Amino acid sequence: MVKLSHALHHFRKTVGNGWFRLRQTGLDLLLPPLCAFCHVDLLTERESVGLCHNCRSEICNLRRPVCPHCGNPTADAIGKEDPGCKHCLDAQFPFRCIIALASYHGKARTAVLQTKYLDGQPLTMALAQCLLAVRQKEINAFSPDLIVPIPMHWTRRLKRGTNGPETVAHYLGGKLKIPFSRRVLVRRRKTTRQSELSQHARQLNMRGAFGITKKGMVYQKRILLVDDVLTTGATCNEAAKALLAAGASQVAVAVLARAAYEVGG
Repeated sequence: MVKLSHALHHFRKTVGNGWFRLRQTGLDLLLPPLCAFCHVDLLTERESVGLCHNCRSEICNLRRPVCPHCGNPTADAIGKEDPGCKHCLDAQFPFRCIIALASYHGKARTAVLQTKYLDGQPLTMALAQCLLAVRQKEINAFSPDLIVPIPMHWTRRLKRGTNGPETVAHYLGGKLKIPFSRRVLVRRRKTTRQSELSQHARQLNMRGAFGITKKGMVYQKRILLVDDVLTTGATCNEAAKALLAAGASQVAVAVLARAAYEVGG
């Protein structure tokens, strides 16, 4: 009787999976999946990350080597014993490392800018899939206990209708089976857009901008902090400080793109 039950279960599973694939194929024929960036037909390529081969290769463009600490793609690392580069040693970043999908130029820059708005949600998901596909080894090496996105002030969130880092963080948490929270880290006040400010002004703009609502969730935890793009590091710097002050053991940063930037430049 047990053998018969197992056989029936296997039959239902096999038929069910076959029917799902057949149904999905039918849907693809009626509404072919498109590249989330250039919108070409993906039916023949069967890309699993929502981007065609050309867009994926051009967007996932991070140049190597990168600084093991600040992730600057143009940096000259100075050695394993003293990780860092000439651009970040004086910055005193509190986070352990930066895990980036792309360099912030060309198609990658255009793509990241599109993720800042509601109609860019499909592209945000595609980039999140690419980040995991390309950088999962680095994320696993850090072994995070909790994934936290950089929060957006509620007025800006209301205007844009979405927060790209939250979408990416939620996807990573779900796929990696790691707890995700968008309520642990909060913005205490509305800040000026970082892109409009100089390096020093960026640091002042973000000073004390973040707070922790649930210290118990971060205490002695390894936190993967997620943002869309990192330039000077001022935003992630302040967020990491808040998490560490609340008791987090370590913080690593994952971003869709890393802009080449010289400290003091």
